[in-house]
Amino acid sequence: MERQESKLMGNVLKEFLDEYGLQGGIEYAEICRAYDWIVGPSVSSATTGISFQNGILTCRINSSVIRTQLTFKAEDIREGINARVGKQVVKAIKFS
Repeated sequence: MERQESKLMGNVLKEFLDEYGLQGGIEYAEICRAYDWIVGPSVSSATTGISFQNGILTCRINSSVIRTQLTFKAEDIREGINARVGKQVVKAIKFS
């Protein structure tokens, strides 16, 4: 039996996620967790849905007052999410 080159577990996991197309799902989960952490529990509970496509994070908010407040803070939220995720993945945030 021939000995194989050893690899770091993180590299093996990244190769696996890339090979099976799962990296996007992991990234989406990280974005959702970062959003919840940044906006806090009250705003998070008013968020009824989150989608992420082509760099745009779309959040459905069930309160017009909260939606208006978030619109003014969208850039800070976007920067915070990207900082927590560790890369510039969110290009814009839309609230509906």
